[in-house]
Amino acid sequence: FGRENDIASLVEPRGAALVYGGRQLGKTTLLNAAVQEFRKRDPLHNHAFYMPMDGIFQHVVERGINVKKRLFEQLVLKLVDAKVLVNNASNAQMDPEDRLSQEFLRPGTTRVLFCLDEIDSVLNKDAATNFELVRSLKALVNDPHHRFRVVFAGLNNVNRFRTYPNVPLEQLGSPLEVGILSSQ
Repeated sequence: FGRENDIASLVEPRGAALVYGGRQLGKTTLLNAAVQEFRKRDPLHNHAFYMPMDGIFQHVVERGINVKKRLFEQLVLKLVDAKVLVNNASNAQMDPEDRLSQEFLRPGTTRVLFCLDEIDSVLNKDAATNFELVRSLKALVNDPHHRFRVVFAGLNNVNRFRTYPNVPLEQLGSPLEVGILSSQ
């Protein structure tokens, strides 16, 4: 649909990690296409998930609930449902972040991609904690085994976080601006 290079960048281990642009320009469609492409590249070992951050996460942000903890819980649930992670008595009580670290900060064949759409309010909330969530995700993404990947998407204003001092957003990957496609 005219964004093949953008899709390829989103599924590469060191590709784009921050998708931003105005409303109704195709960010969600792009993320869903990246999910399909990532799975297609290695259907046996690649698992990809599209997760809208509005809705339940808007509720988390508004209620002052720990966004980082809730997001990591949701990531673990997605991976348990997909049978990437096993749920048993010993690991069910583990901290979700520790559980992801234990699985993905080691060699293995399983790779995951999480596309987190409508991330605006979550990043705003994370800014108040010195980007604790982004820093934790960065540790998983930047592991030399490249088994964990996350892509954020939001409106134009999420791009402003790249210019904040000491924000690890750039270390997740490059930004990708989504604009109007030309007819050429």
